[in-house]
Amino acid sequence: MGNGYIERYGIRIPPILDSRGKPVCEQPMWMVERTVLRHYDELSAKFPGKLLPRHEHFKKFCTYIWSRDTARFPLELNPNFCKILERHHEHQYLAIAGCASSGKSEAVAAIGVAEYLVAPELSKILYTSTDAKSAKGKIWGSVVALWLEAERFYEEWEEKFKQIGIVGSCFIPGKLVASESLIRGWDGKDINPKRGIELIAAEVSKAKEASDKLQGTKAERLFLYADEMATITPAVLTTACSNFRMNPCFKMAATFNPDSHFDPAGVMSCPTGGWSSITADSEEWESTIAPFGIKGWVIRFDGMKSPNVLAGKKLWKGLLDLDQLNSFQSALGGEKSKSFWQMVRGWWSPTGSLDSIYTEAEILKYGADAPVKNWLQPPTIVAGLDPAWTHSGDRAVLVIAKVGMTRNIYTGQDQKVFERIETLVLDEDVTEKKTDKSEWIVRLVKQKMEQYSIKTSNLGIDSTGGGASFASLLRRDIGDGFMDVIFNATASDERYSSSDKRTGSERFVNTMSELWYVGRELIRSGQIKNLDPDTILELCARSYEERAGKVIVEPKSKMKLRTKKSPDKADATLICLHLARLRHGLRSTERAAPRHKAPTAPSDKLEQIWNPKPRRANFHDLAESVGGWVGAGWGDGGL
Repeated sequence: MGNGYIERYGIRIPPILDSRGKPVCEQPMWMVERTVLRHYDELSAKFPGKLLPRHEHFKKFCTYIWSRDTARFPLELNPNFCKILERHHEHQYLAIAGCASSGKSEAVAAIGVAEYLVAPELSKILYTSTDAKSAKGKIWGSVVALWLEAERFYEEWEEKFKQIGIVGSCFIPGKLVASESLIRGWDGKDINPKRGIELIAAEVSKAKEASDKLQGTKAERLFLYADEMATITPAVLTTACSNFRMNPCFKMAATFNPDSHFDPAGVMSCPTGGWSSITADSEEWESTIAPFGIKGWVIRFDGMKSPNVLAGKKLWKGLLDLDQLNSFQSALGGEKSKSFWQMVRGWWSPTGSLDSIYTEAEILKYGADAPVKNWLQPPTIVAGLDPAWTHSGDRAVLVIAKVGMTRNIYTGQDQKVFERIETLVLDEDVTEKKTDKSEWIVRLVKQKMEQYSIKTSNLGIDSTGGGASFASLLRRDIGDGFMDVIFNATASDERYSSSDKRTGSERFVNTMSELWYVGRELIRSGQIKNLDPDTILELCARSYEERAGKVIVEPKSKMKLRTKKSPDKADATLICLHLARLRHGLRSTERAAPRHKAPTAPSDKLEQIWNPKPRRANFHDLAESVGGWVGAGWGDGGL
């Protein structure tokens, strides 16, 4: 076209100019692709049908920087990378589930760095992982390697421009500060702390620090890439679905090995049609992120379908191959192993832990996470308080619930139901620092009881150990009559099951074991509703064993050592359930399967055998529409 002008995609591209404004040379193609990406919407409207899909221009831009012959850290645009990139450009919220060695983290590392290089003066890129130290060997290590490679690329072009008399037109727009896990924005002269690329540690124990850092971030172009989404604080997803949506351009992508349906990754991946609408062979689906009602998209990489496995040879360096697949299958113990489903199939385990009291499969199947749709009569409001910090817990938690009659549309039976309606972490709002903590908690409990018109007799409180002195303070302010629950006391004399004539004291070693175990049957009969993700995770994390015919639930101290977390929300919920059983007649409507006498052998009697009635599938979908966690307090914190 002359004078350094070139035509690409039907667009006239101007040349590089010298300091006097005279054309010197054509724009290199990587700059052309960068310009197209910066102004893609505008150019698409002005030149309809001329441009490629945005993700194709993005791949070209990445290829020029990281796939050149001299690259020391070459980027391989494998099929998984291309799929992640395409879906990321199509959807604001993208969850990326997958097996080990599926290239998830490497893909979002490269996409984030490239998005920054496209428009550095407008962009802030955030990466989150469990902790900064481990991230340096994982996603942040990839980000740094990609950045250093980009630095070399820019330096090569700066040298080429110098040779034709152009100085200062090609500089890397950032400064790496390795000690702070940060790449500061830089325009060639000045540092811009509000722009750049940053790693934020988001482990559950540092939820407040992570939330504070995230909430203060604003930019014209804001991108959040959450690595190991299943193990980080829910505050990341909460912020992404609230504060971050206020930015002019915001996108989020999260990578993880599936673990729980109720951890942050599971919540982000929940199918719009419910979990029963997909199977272990599903590869993509629309999601609805509760409680926000935001639509997202999920892609999933199954190790059994890895491009290298399907090809029968190693075509792509970073992806699972046949030898690795066989090694994983052998080491992880096959389909009965939860790790096999996570690391090979890239899917949520259908079985869970064999020794856990509760399982996600049953909670989902019987709709324990869904709200009550219709009450037959006004329900009674009850509450359960676990002042956990007074003994071996971490938080003081108050649970508000309803107890009343509903009709089970699956069985047509009228039954009494327990529905959790609010979970409050009371000691996260101690605003008056001079006030004694116990006095502050008493004040908040009293306020909540007045707000919900809860009678004193409808409150249950854990009075174990140090809880007894706290109970005295509470009694002073709200009066007597609430139910003291002593975890290490003898279990109750109530029948714990509709199909077992034994009482609680005959079946459980103590009250704590009874309180934790009895909910199993109530879940199966559809009589526990609206459990929130945090509580479900705590319920499913605790194990039990049987000794001499009695149930012994795992001690809290042992559970905390194993899970690094105290089950305070579950404790408060189960205290509330215990009160509903003992004071409001909540009984399981589950019926035992009929017994049949087995034939007798000539010399001895065989044991009686059970012929269990088959459970019907999809109870969750038939009995209740999934209502999400509106008002569940997930990610809310305190009052």
